[in-house]
Amino acid sequence: MKEKRKFPREDLSIEVVVKIANGEIVMLKTADVSEGGIFLLAGDHELPEVDSEIEVTLPAFMSSDKPYTALARIARKTDMGIGIKFLTAAAPSSELK
Repeated sequence: MKEKRKFPREDLSIEVVVKIANGEIVMLKTADVSEGGIFLLAGDHELPEVDSEIEVTLPAFMSSDKPYTALARIARKTDMGIGIKFLTAAAPSSELK
């Protein structure tokens, strides 16, 4: 079966900070990541529904010493977690304030 995704996925388990529209902040683990989005594992958290917008902060990585924050939309929701699609390119967290 041919892969239909625009961006290839990479298995990666890291903790990210997620800010939900109501202002609640939760720590979630990633299952996989791509240039276009992330699948986040729900754990014990109740997460927003499909089409909700959230803010995701990734830890400092690669050549940056600052965390990166991006706005995202929940594209799908399963019993395991949520698949999110980035709406903005990740930027150093200090640039979004």
